[in-house]
Amino acid sequence: MTLEPFLNKKYKLYRTENSVELMDLMDLTGIKRKVASSLSATVQLVRNGDKYTLKTRHLILRTNQTFKLGEEKNVTTGDGRKVKNEFTIDGNKLTEKQIGEIALTIVREFSDEEMIQTYYCENVVSKGFFNVMKK
Repeated sequence: MTLEPFLNKKYKLYRTENSVELMDLMDLTGIKRKVASSLSATVQLVRNGDKYTLKTRHLILRTNQTFKLGEEKNVTTGDGRKVKNEFTIDGNKLTEKQIGEIALTIVREFSDEEMIQTYYCENVVSKGFFNVMKK
């Protein structure tokens, strides 16, 4: 399986697990914590040639990450951290590795009905569950 069937679909967050533990570990406070804990998030993956863009939308925060697979680059995350990140694809999984003061790996696993976003940071595993939005 590839990510081809999941491109351009929008996914809306409906549930999280262990998000408070992850925000504590990453020292998110104030407005950053409020945005991160909002169930209003949507995610969409689009492709243009050999470049992908991961579009993430919250109530007040919008981020677009454009990347080539396997290419490491310096970025500032939505919560303001400066990291080196790299994306890879394995079947229906898009993996993002962020290396900085805090190392974070995000695995996005796509299926016909949902996308599960799993965060791995030190000894904490957190998940976000997203439904495919109907047009």
